[in-house]
Formats: sequence, structure tokens, C-alpha cells
Amino acid sequence: MVKVAAYQVAPAKAHLSRKVQAQAIIAKASSDHIDFLCLPEGFLTGYYEDEKQARVNSLEVRSQAFEEWLTIFNKASATIIVGFNEREGDQLL
Repeated sequence: MVKVAAYQVAPAKAHLSRKVQAQAIIAKASSDHIDFLCLPEGFLTGYYEDEKQARVNSLEVRSQAFEEWLTIFNKASATIIVGFNEREGDQLL
């Protein structure tokens, strides 16, 4: 049987705190034998009301910051579905 879970949580405000939060969620999913884990929209970067803050906190997929997230998610036994504000150069995607 395949186990799918949606984890509903407000992303922590600080970038480092979101990483700690993600590690705890991944550990819980592993102990619960979850196969697919869906995290909230904007989990990696947080939610922002204005475009300026969204840009400041966005991630480029070819960046070191994004690689750090991949390192965390590689430790998961589940397939992770996660949202974030993506940026490529000056363009917010």
C-alpha cells in the first residue's frame, strides 16, 4: 500500500528555521512510513504579500541555497512535493 500525506503548516519565518522545520517533518514522515509527502505552497521561501519580498526570498534552482535544500530532501525516504518562489536572474517565475 502506498501512503500519501499532506503536511499543513505555516512555514517558519527565518530561512534556517524552515530547514530545521523541514528536517523534523521529514523525520516524522519517515517514522510514519510515508511514500509521498506534500508540503505547503511556498514552504521553502515563505509567503510574502509584496513582490519585492518575494524576490528577496526567492530561490534559483542552480544556486547553492537550493542545493542545500536538495541535501535535506535527499535524506527523506518519501518523495517530497514542495513549493517555492522561483527566480531566474531578475525574473520571478
